Amino acid sequence: MSYRDATLPIRLRVGDLRDQVAECEKRIAPFRDELAPPLKRRLKRLAALVDDASTAPTDASGWLAIERALAAQREALVEAVQATEKLEQRLNALPYAFPGRISPRDDYQLPDPYDDYLGQVRADAHAQLHAIDPAVTCFDLRPRYFDAQELPYLVHAAFRAEGTPLRLHLHSRASVNAVGTYEFRRWFATLVTLVPPSTPELSLSPERWTDKLKKLLHLGEEAAIADAEQGSRFIICGSHGAADHLLTPEVRELLASFADEHEPALAIAGGVALIEWRGSGGRLLLLDRAIALLAALRAIVPRSRSLAVS
Repeated sequence: MSYRDATLPIRLRVGDLRDQVAECEKRIAPFRDELAPPLKRRLKRLAALVDDASTAPTDASGWLAIERALAAQREALVEAVQATEKLEQRLNALPYAFPGRISPRDDYQLPDPYDDYLGQVRADAHAQLHAIDPAVTCFDLRPRYFDAQELPYLVHAAFRAEGTPLRLHLHSRASVNAVGTYEFRRWFATLVTLVPPSTPELSLSPERWTDKLKKLLHLGEEAAIADAEQGSRFIICGSHGAADHLLTPEVRELLASFADEHEPALAIAGGVALIEWRGSGGRLLLLDRAIALLAALRAIVPRSRSLAVS
């Protein structure tokens, strides 16, 4: 008469439960820190119960205790998986509107005393913006408090370009010339849009001689990415995965279309993407390329943080 282990069926069920628990743990791992605190406490408590019940069971009652603890843990983990799926959908959602509206309420709308230069830049910016979006909201602002040596003159605009929500901040800075009067020679533009909150952080800034010196002397942090095409122009900070994902051929080509004199800088963080650049003369140059670059970033499909489950 052959011997039959009475605990075999329950041990097989326990093994299956452990596999299910492990699979759920994989699914929620990228989001564990973002789960609701009560659920995180519940998962921690149930994991401790499983550990306690798993101390060398010797009979069927011991295996039954493990099975009950694992079943409760699996139930909580399934709830966590459902929560992470909703969370990932929210983090990967592409925003189509900025929260709130731009307003001049905290600023004076003052007449422009420097129409010879700033008036040209302002008029060109207005013309370009209204051609792109006739419904543009645009304010000409000077802040209430300013330093006369560095007087910002702002054009603050909210508009859309083929469904892409955008905000433009344009200003110039005054410098004192040889005869003691203020002059404006350059303008500075920042164009902002929204990207999914899950978009990884990345920044590109023009490489200056001080950055090259730091690299040569191994001082400070070096760029996280050494890019053969862009590395000679930019300090690129971010993970290799973020750079590979976001710096698509289209984005690289649009960045390369900005000349060195425009000193383009790109930053992506917290669901916001922006590009800064500068120029001289009375025209707001390269606005169309800046819009195309941000639209290309918004078109990149977010990567899932969840691990694939067969």
